[in-house]
Amino acid sequence: MSLHDDTFGPDWQDRAACGSDPESFFDPKRADEALAICARCEVREPCAAYADANDEQFGIWGGVVRGFMPSGGNRRGWSERRAG
Repeated sequence: MSLHDDTFGPDWQDRAACGSDPESFFDPKRADEALAICARCEVREPCAAYADANDEQFGIWGGVVRGFMPSGGNRRGWSERRAG
């Protein structure tokens, strides 16, 4: 069992609103769309805590933009934005 399973239960990711389109959470051009999904997600808090506990540095986790996806070294599009 992993750290996040012990803390948040094994099914929090199954309840995440991003499950239908997870790629949008790693695409700077779709950040606004992803943040809107996060804003209405019931598991934002455990998602953000999971990202902190596992040092996730890229993408959108729990409604927080984290770093950038280093596609060709392009940082444009990412900023410190949060859902809701």
